[in-house]
Amino acid sequence: MSRDARRIVAIAVTAIGAATPATLLACPVCFQFDASPVTKGMVTAVIVLVGVTVSVLGAFAAFVRRFALNEAAMVAEPRPSINSGRPELVEGRNP
Repeated sequence: MSRDARRIVAIAVTAIGAATPATLLACPVCFQFDASPVTKGMVTAVIVLVGVTVSVLGAFAAFVRRFALNEAAMVAEPRPSINSGRPELVEGRNP
């Protein structure tokens, strides 16, 4: 993207953000926050859902990382020959 295109996009985003009324930027629950038990329960539920999501994504990232590290180790490590340690199978000396 060219410099002029980035500048136009930045100006457009700034103009749209400035023209948006404040009531559209927050949901009614967050905008009129009261300390009722329902609101506290919903905040707790959101925190639990975010925690579960982060945990699952972290476990998936660790799983993918482990596979990547194992593959890198396998590529870097030379594989033994099929005939290694068995002189009777070396070419030219077969029975």
